[in-house]
Amino acid sequence: MNVRFVFSLVAAAAAVLAHVDGLPHPSGMTNSPSAKQGRVTKSQSDDPAAKNVRTVEVVDTVDKKTTSETRGFADKRMSRFREIVNKKFPSKLSKTMSRFFPSVGPSGPKLTDHYLHMLLSPKVQETSISSLQDRYGADVVLTALLEAEKHGNKKIKQIATKLWDQQLAKWLDDEVPPEEVMTKLKLHEHPTNGKLKTLGAYIGKYNEKNFDDIKLIDLLKSMLDGEDGLAPTLLVKAFLGGKVTRFGDEAVVGVLLGAKMVHSSDADVMELEKQLFKCWISGETTAANVFEWLEFGKTETAHAFDTQVEILENFIKALNKKQESTQDDLLTVMLNGYGGEDKLARALWLAKMLSPGKKSKALDLEDQLIAKWKHENLSPSAVVERLRLTESLAGLTGSKLGILIKYIRTLDAGDPGRNFSLIEMFKRKNFKDEEIAREVMGAQEIDSTNTDVPIVESQLLQSWKVDDKTADEVFTLLGAKGHTLDSPRVKALETYIALKQEGPSIFEVLRKGYGDDIDLTLMMLEGSEDTSKIGIAIEVFHDLFKKLSAEPTRLNALFKNIAERDATKGELLKSWYEAYKIEETEDWHMPRARPRRA
Repeated sequence: MNVRFVFSLVAAAAAVLAHVDGLPHPSGMTNSPSAKQGRVTKSQSDDPAAKNVRTVEVVDTVDKKTTSETRGFADKRMSRFREIVNKKFPSKLSKTMSRFFPSVGPSGPKLTDHYLHMLLSPKVQETSISSLQDRYGADVVLTALLEAEKHGNKKIKQIATKLWDQQLAKWLDDEVPPEEVMTKLKLHEHPTNGKLKTLGAYIGKYNEKNFDDIKLIDLLKSMLDGEDGLAPTLLVKAFLGGKVTRFGDEAVVGVLLGAKMVHSSDADVMELEKQLFKCWISGETTAANVFEWLEFGKTETAHAFDTQVEILENFIKALNKKQESTQDDLLTVMLNGYGGEDKLARALWLAKMLSPGKKSKALDLEDQLIAKWKHENLSPSAVVERLRLTESLAGLTGSKLGILIKYIRTLDAGDPGRNFSLIEMFKRKNFKDEEIAREVMGAQEIDSTNTDVPIVESQLLQSWKVDDKTADEVFTLLGAKGHTLDSPRVKALETYIALKQEGPSIFEVLRKGYGDDIDLTLMMLEGSEDTSKIGIAIEVFHDLFKKLSAEPTRLNALFKNIAERDATKGELLKSWYEAYKIEETEDWHMPRARPRRA
């Protein structure tokens, strides 16, 4: 074991022990007389500062120690060091350090010590970003802080994010132009993902504050030598070439994606894309690599999705020109990238929801997927299996239902698949009627504009008719009690009664289901003053009054009970009754509620 390496560990351990005890950093003690002399007197042994002196003494007398003595001392100190770190942190020291501190040269270990002290100190909030930068430089500090933001420890992430935000805010207050920030970050010397993220974030804040339109891609090109026409080529080389750590491919694609979203037809952007593809292809980059770098789903806008697909599609075209033996296609790459047809179908649905009714890449890909199924001559049930719809009840109404229905509509008129019932397939998977009804009705209530779910509802009602279920049973299965006359559940009940073409009326089913005329009437009155929502109200009120007209006592009791519970509804009920008496044999119309008396 290298002796000086051992003592570097000892020094680190002693530094942390000193900070836990609230003492100064050992580096501040190197000029003390005792340190130079390499000893501590007995009278000093109880002095708190002596702890640091003893550490320096050991380091200064390294040549006077044997290797075995050194190793023994180091083992004892590191044992105590690990105890403290394990208590303060949820993971091992090695993982902690490696995850939030990159290799930043000779200043790296010092920054690590300082940051560890900052984490252990009870006065974290007093740590200033400027003091760190004065010591290590903005490029080193901000790179390290961005790495720290990725750490699993919540406290580490909070501190790193706070200091990073503090720096951006300070630059904004000082009105530092983005060009100067790029210089401070030394982007041209050691380009990294962290620096690129910092510059991009600052440009966004700077533009917002100053109503400016500075573009990241222009700044990156400006740092390169050469004529304007060569700038994109040089930029790609700066990203990907050389022995030093360069921007990751994700960052390069991020720059290209952002530029294309704003200026898709800009000559420089198109040249950057062209040169980037050339560089990737020469490096044997695959379409799968580019799909991964594009990070689909990270930015949830329709424009972002379309631009991502466009970049991938353009790369595949460029790649296919160079490949002779194999040819890639966009749909296959997307299917492999998402991990299956079910996942891609959901992603396409999400993209379509962001721009409903508009022509988009999502619609194009959906049509390609349907054409693939047609070419394979798949039955609707086979498509259901591909989409994994029957794995949960959500498949009845969820994001993948639309593409199934769209596929069924493409089948020929005489194809048996045109009569496919998704409900029957769910029943064969042992889902119960009440579970299916709950899912379908719930979806109807959440989004009444969905045109796919009513198709499933119709299949459900037809299956109940085949099973010869009574209207009373359907009332219970639909959970219609407590829902208004214009609700999807009551409307579905009305539809089922019409399908049966015989049996009790809607009023009779509702009355039996409620078992109480007062509760039933209150439900019927809910929303019945709105002429656009009358629906079956006329029929139900007509039947109610017809039943009670022969029993004046019960009718008067109903008026009284309703008025006592809700005076407004009491007046509305009287209006319905007066209209019934006047126009009993004619077509009904919506009665106007009487103005309430003072």
